[in-house]
Amino acid sequence: MWYDASETKMSARILVVDDSPAIRKVVSTILEARGYSVHAVDDGDVALRALGEESFSLILLDFAMPTMNGLQFCRAMRAVERWRSIPVVLMTGRADRVREQFVELSGALDVITKPFDEEALVTVVEHALERVARGSGKSPAAERASEPPLSKPPSRPPSVPDEDVIRGRDARLFVTRLASMISPVLSKLDGIHADESKIAQALLEEISPFALQSLGVTLRDADFAGGRDVVLSGDLAVVPSGAVLQLLQMEQQTGALVVSHASSEITVTLRGGLIDLVQSRGAGDEFRLGRYFVQEGLATPDEIETALASSDSPLGLTLMRIGKIDEKQLRAALLRQSSELIYEALRWQRGRFEMRSKPSAPLADSARLALPVASVVIEGFRRVDEWRVIEARVGRFDEVLVRDPVAIETVGMENLAPNERALLEAIDGTRSIRQLVPLTHMSSFDACKIIFQLTEARLVRRRSR
Repeated sequence: MWYDASETKMSARILVVDDSPAIRKVVSTILEARGYSVHAVDDGDVALRALGEESFSLILLDFAMPTMNGLQFCRAMRAVERWRSIPVVLMTGRADRVREQFVELSGALDVITKPFDEEALVTVVEHALERVARGSGKSPAAERASEPPLSKPPSRPPSVPDEDVIRGRDARLFVTRLASMISPVLSKLDGIHADESKIAQALLEEISPFALQSLGVTLRDADFAGGRDVVLSGDLAVVPSGAVLQLLQMEQQTGALVVSHASSEITVTLRGGLIDLVQSRGAGDEFRLGRYFVQEGLATPDEIETALASSDSPLGLTLMRIGKIDEKQLRAALLRQSSELIYEALRWQRGRFEMRSKPSAPLADSARLALPVASVVIEGFRRVDEWRVIEARVGRFDEVLVRDPVAIETVGMENLAPNERALLEAIDGTRSIRQLVPLTHMSSFDACKIIFQLTEARLVRRRSR
């Protein structure tokens, strides 16, 4: 069938869905200049209403929107029979995060990365409309699904190994690997077998970090007790945590997502695809709950330490019991802590993730923050990009900052924001950036952002060596 692009343009009606006014304006201007009819909206709900009122040949859809993300929109759209055949092209600033499985889940025809130039946008649109005109406007996944199977499926599913068999296999694998590492070392340790500390030290010296990591993976994946509660796991270098969280929200999953990097671990407790609480281990003092109370002036560092030492209860409940905070203030601190921990996890380019189906922790059950994944992840992506710029401009964290008294007097301390004044007061010409951040009781991101602003304003500078 011969394809006439000009005829398609005249009849094509394109729905553009993006929460950015700038993107809507740019896309509409480019496509209308090329002869297309465009209707642009800022939200998935509005787009669904538009689908009910008029017909569209193609949808250009933002992948990350605060109210209804691209995957949620596609799922709602595909649930309506007459809309299922409308092709969708995802627009995203992070094509690396929209991997094949998410394209397939959404049923999208293609992906275009923002920012895009005029020719790239027009090419993608024309290609999508051409496929529709040829009658092949299906996503790659849908096209594969419509192909006949290469062979007849088995009449019955393959047998599932017995749990005892799985546990025995895991145990043998772990013990075999451990023995293969230890045996060569023990052969060199004649005469010190009773000294456990020397054996341990020799093992650490002889066994490579890679081998230890491999052993750790074996132990983590083994199921000696029959728990097997890990339902999804993977490598952050392959599937980033933001993509995992979006998938779990879309599928309305309940459980605990554990994201680990080096010696840090962040646990996101989900209920029906919403975030109830985020907790950490080894992520740093700036993510301790007490910091948020200190920053808001609700408690002093000494009061936080006293509360922690005087009770085994969670800090927030202890502070509520002694009248330092109320329930609303506790919830606000938990919201900030949970959000900032997710922002931190989004920065990790290496590590592991595991989604566990285990019941929620009691603290998460009582918190029930019900944070929507999409809004937190979108803000996290923005912060990650800004954080990279800030780190590049601020420089090394071991550098010492000094104030410029003349510039500060010209601006006037009274004209600065409270956080800016607090940071300026902490700069004494001897403390490094790394030492300054904890003194401000801010997150590293917020503190370094202010340092960047003060440096740009020439109120502070790096000390000359």
